[in-house]
Amino acid sequence: KELDLQGISYLYLDGTMSVNEREKQVSRFQQGEGHLFLISLKAGGTGLNLTAADYVIHLDPWWNPAVEDQASDRVYRRSNSPCHHLSADSFQYD
Repeated sequence: KELDLQGISYLYLDGTMSVNEREKQVSRFQQGEGHLFLISLKAGGTGLNLTAADYVIHLDPWWNPAVEDQASDRVYRRSNSPCHHLSADSFQYD
């Protein structure tokens, strides 16, 4: 909701989406649509490669850091540029 209020374009993916809708969202992001791609950790950790992404931010860290690492690794698996990993703990809220 806050992203809409701020006029920030984004795409969204979670485990409830069909394979077809998931592929459409990924394709849109890879082609440069949306400033952000919001992905649930479970949905983002399986069979997903996002080489168009520059940053990974885990806002709700999971109990298993290896799963987070696997999800983050998918962002730059086929990319030549490094990926910057941030967590919600890195941000200060006013």
